[in-house]
Amino acid sequence: MKLLKELDDLPIWYRDEKGVLYTPSSTRVGNLKNRLLKSWDFLRTRLGSHMRKESEVGTHCLNWLLSSRSDKRLACRCTHPILCNETPDKYTGSYDATCSGSKCGGTNGTVAGGKRLSSSFYACLYCSKISCKKCIRTMWGQSDQLGKTERDQRRFVCRSCSSLLGSKRHTMSCTECNEVQYVKQDFHHVAKFVESSSCDENQKKRVRIMTDRLCRNIDLYIGHVARDKNQNSFWPEKLQEWAREGIFNEMLILSDFWQLFAGTYERRVNCDTGDKQSVESHVIWSVCPPLNKLDANDLMSLTPGVCTSCV
Repeated sequence: MKLLKELDDLPIWYRDEKGVLYTPSSTRVGNLKNRLLKSWDFLRTRLGSHMRKESEVGTHCLNWLLSSRSDKRLACRCTHPILCNETPDKYTGSYDATCSGSKCGGTNGTVAGGKRLSSSFYACLYCSKISCKKCIRTMWGQSDQLGKTERDQRRFVCRSCSSLLGSKRHTMSCTECNEVQYVKQDFHHVAKFVESSSCDENQKKRVRIMTDRLCRNIDLYIGHVARDKNQNSFWPEKLQEWAREGIFNEMLILSDFWQLFAGTYERRVNCDTGDKQSVESHVIWSVCPPLNKLDANDLMSLTPGVCTSCV
């Protein structure tokens, strides 16, 4: 919303003969304000319900969203059908001379008169793009962290190549998820228009930085929802697995702010800290008994599909 206000206050927008001002927030030019609010509402309340462990829709597939693009140790292969066999090959040609990122202004990444890549730069595995340390966070495709192998080999996978890799088993067929990407694209289009306008350089720079930050934060929030969805389904299922198999009969839960484990423990000891203190400092001691020690109310809390013969 701060970015929209910044854009609307610029003295470059058209005003018709009736005095009506056409700004990025105006319904006459796409109504970015309402679209942004609707996209935020979708990301905050409904995106998680779209996600599954595996899905042919790229923005719904947790295996794809949470896997590294260039380190196989940090990736989980999807098992649904292959949709496209045309995927990029490992790049063996010469790399670009300058960084493809937007933060450094195109730093030269070559040494020895442009004959080889500097050791402080990263190179895409599938194309000629390179990135400096300053721009790498905005250049890689969806993965939040560079693994040890990626850091040692100075390799990453750019967003364009990441999309090509994802198209092997995934489509982009969700209307709501697509709209989030369209909103980001339209903000970039507005920023490019401002860049070519008569605004002073400080205004252009401010709009460019705020636009990049907005789009980056949207991507980070999508990653947060994916990790939250994956974790929320993992721990209750793991706790119930331990209970069914009798592997452990006790466990220590450091925090349970969202009550994910409600109904899966016999008792809890009072926290040593007050309610107003950080939830991470709360300590809950829970007992996870085997199935033969659970009563009817406990069994109702278990995941549907538990084999009755195991009870």
